[in-house]
Amino acid sequence: MYLLYALYQKRPGKRAGRGRALVSFTSHLPQLASTALAATVAENLTAPEDLQVAGPGLIDSTRLALSAYELWRDILATNTESIEQALTAYINELEQLRENLRTREARDGFARGAELAARLRKAV
Repeated sequence: MYLLYALYQKRPGKRAGRGRALVSFTSHLPQLASTALAATVAENLTAPEDLQVAGPGLIDSTRLALSAYELWRDILATNTESIEQALTAYINELEQLRENLRTREARDGFARGAELAARLRKAV
């Protein structure tokens, strides 16, 4: 991850601070979202049999939550501002989805998410 950040920093014409933002949105945010999802499910589904209905979506979405905090402690401490910006954007998107649960406007969030997911799969 830091190798990618270092390579980005050496690119001609790069914008100052853009590397931290890119890494925050593409690496740190997925880690924190996965961790928060796993912690939320763990706090709300406490009976062992509750997880028997879990499907591959939950398994896939919580894979990053297996990462050790010790690996992330310094990253979180040294990139706080850009990580906070990424978290704020993510929380805003979640709040918008919550507000639109009963409306067709939720479709917009699904469409943006599906479009990015498709682009990621083509790029990798």
